[in-house]
Amino acid sequence: RVYLDKAKFTLPSDYKNITYSIDFNSQEIFEEKISIGKVPTIIDIFPITAALGFPVIIKARVETAGANITEYEWKFDNDIRKTTKNEISYTFSTLGKHNLTLTIKDTRQKSSSKDFVIEVLTPQSQINQSIIKIKASLDNIKTKLNPYPSFTQQGLREELDLENSEATFEEIQRLYKNSSSESEYIEIINKINSIDLPATIGLTDSANSLPF
Repeated sequence: RVYLDKAKFTLPSDYKNITYSIDFNSQEIFEEKISIGKVPTIIDIFPITAALGFPVIIKARVETAGANITEYEWKFDNDIRKTTKNEISYTFSTLGKHNLTLTIKDTRQKSSSKDFVIEVLTPQSQINQSIIKIKASLDNIKTKLNPYPSFTQQGLREELDLENSEATFEEIQRLYKNSSSESEYIEIINKINSIDLPATIGLTDSANSLPF
């Protein structure tokens, strides 16, 4: 038996069918046909923090490979859930860091997986941390937009839905100042999870694109 686990074979950079073979003393001892093709890709998930005891809707951002994704398998530590959409509602019962392995599969039975870590905080800590992150994101985006003409800024603000995010953020801060009950925390956390901002943006000189 030949073990090839540590052979460190390299693969071509393009998609095609190839044949790998191994010769020993001019005699072929191994040959295998391999098909190198596209698979669906998991880009990231949002959010990566959650409040203890509160349901959180986790969404995945994926890239398809020419076929619809039919299954999302979410493995929270040892708890496995499956959905047909790119989101799931989950409630964590313990504080700390939890492992999430997300596996996606498409109609051609092609699949891929990616590991994430979700940090579970107390509701107050979750809200405080989220407020700091949202403010930092908004400030960063505004700073990046400032050098551009007003009409360009307006177009990019609309593209990023900044006006709605800013209004929601102001409401979150107002509600949090007067909150003390579980139902109020739930309302605030739901509003926090509705804001989806890039941590930063990069603008080209022509401002024709926004790489996040």
